[in-house]
Amino acid sequence: MTTPGKQRTERRAERALRESDTLLRLSLSAAHMGTWSRDLESGEYTWSPEAAAIFGRRIEAMPRSANEVLELVHSEDRGRLTEAVARADAESGRYAATIRIRRHDQSQVWIEVRGQTVADPQGRRGRFGVITDVSERRAADLAQRISREKFARLFEALPLCAIIARLSDGRIAEVNSAFEQVTGWTRGEATGRTSVELGLIEPEVRSTLRVEVERHGAVQGFELRLRRKEGELREAILDSARLDVAGEAFVASILRDVTERKQAELEVRRLNAQLEQRVAERTRELEVANRELEAFSYSVAHDLRAPLRAIRGFSTLLADENDSTLGAAGQQHLTRIIDGAERMSGMIDALLALARLVRVELHRSRVSLSELARTIGAELVASAPQRRVVLSIEDGIEVDGDARLLRVLLENLLGNAWKYTSRNAAARIEFGALPPAGSLRSFYVRDDGAGFDPAYAGRLFGVFQRLHGAGEFSGHGVGLSTVKRVAERHGGRVWAESTPGCGATFYFELPVPASAA
Repeated sequence: MTTPGKQRTERRAERALRESDTLLRLSLSAAHMGTWSRDLESGEYTWSPEAAAIFGRRIEAMPRSANEVLELVHSEDRGRLTEAVARADAESGRYAATIRIRRHDQSQVWIEVRGQTVADPQGRRGRFGVITDVSERRAADLAQRISREKFARLFEALPLCAIIARLSDGRIAEVNSAFEQVTGWTRGEATGRTSVELGLIEPEVRSTLRVEVERHGAVQGFELRLRRKEGELREAILDSARLDVAGEAFVASILRDVTERKQAELEVRRLNAQLEQRVAERTRELEVANRELEAFSYSVAHDLRAPLRAIRGFSTLLADENDSTLGAAGQQHLTRIIDGAERMSGMIDALLALARLVRVELHRSRVSLSELARTIGAELVASAPQRRVVLSIEDGIEVDGDARLLRVLLENLLGNAWKYTSRNAAARIEFGALPPAGSLRSFYVRDDGAGFDPAYAGRLFGVFQRLHGAGEFSGHGVGLSTVKRVAERHGGRVWAESTPGCGATFYFELPVPASAA
């Protein structure tokens, strides 16, 4: 007969057992573990709910025989599992294997299975064990291994950089293969010694580096003298940083031999100094030559003007005093002599003006080309008020440049357009700008005058190059050459387009104002 006290004791024991079982199952679930057992006489498996969860199956759908279990094991891992079980049977009865299994949803997980063969008091043999889902651990191990392999490859992949890992006491723990190329010391010779012991750097340099690393945690671009094993001194740059690896303090350094680069920099500086000296000498020579050329030009101009004045004066006097005796032919010849002398005088003046234009110093400012064009256009209209000419000038065009030279440029282009439309009963002349392209902007002067043959466009901007005869249109052939010089002095260029009899368009480039760039 069971007494009340004994019943209370049994209930407490049952409750403790249930609590213990619950705690065990919670622990197994948290650890991604499950238990299993197999009756070796019947061959039937029994699984815990936690084990079924690892397989992704309901407990009643778990495999019951060894063949069913092997069907869920990855084909590449079945041999490893059966070999482990066979060794356990032949030896200690214990085995462990890490294998892949196929879950109910066909996904794959890695598990670690452990088993132990036992016998009960009646001699009935069985096997029980645990399985653990190790997929996350395997993934972490794989990532760590890949990371180590990548680091190892990087560690060895910089052939021109010596990589050094030093312990907190300065002893070298590891170096890469390039270390020997840079320093002459092998890995075996360097490991366990300090850079000062190897004689790589001076003790005071090592102390400075240590202080900087301790203060800032890293040093970048530190220049030093490196002494190789055989004693040769080399120029080097060191980058160092303090690292903590698995609780161990390290200083990782990259040492680069920059001797050749330094020598190349010295050579470049030497060559630059020589070049600057040569440029200065050539500049002085050019300045002297320009002054001599200028003096020569003025001297020639003066010497040429005197006989030209004599030719023109005496020809005029001869024509006036002998008007009745020379006859028509003689008068015509004298007129041609006087006109030729005047053209020669004009050409001399134009050449001197062009020479001065090349030498004049630029004074840049904000210049309104629209206002300049209007002023020049008004002067042209005043010079020939009887002409019917429409002047179209775009508003708001501004550039950075020298106002005096830009006026010369527009005077020549607008003057040419005025001249080559002089035979039109009614003419049109336009000045405008194209949209900016980078730091330069293109402008144009367009007319509907005589035009020119585009096959000869390359000759337009040369000195004394004219595509129309003096009998057709007046001029010395220097104006467009002047336009070219002004544009080039501002960092631009000029070009032209035309169809004979249909007018011409002359383009030029100038810098865009800084605020509009």
